[in-house]
Amino acid sequence: MSLEQQLATTIQYAFAELFGATELPAPPALEPTKKEFTGDYTFVVFPYLKASKKNPEQTAQEIGAYVQQKLEFIT
Repeated sequence: MSLEQQLATTIQYAFAELFGATELPAPPALEPTKKEFTGDYTFVVFPYLKASKKNPEQTAQEIGAYVQQKLEFIT
């Protein structure tokens, strides 16, 4: 499984565990991170805010913490 697939799958699990959202409007899509930022992939949370019922910053922070906990090689 590629890194992108691992991240997308873990993000789906995060929505289910953190927010009780078992169905998302679309599978999590990762984009290459722009050169002015650090990291390899960016997950845009805006399409998923209805599922999290939180603001973008809270959603991103909780998803990020979850991914770091589950995929220990992510820092």
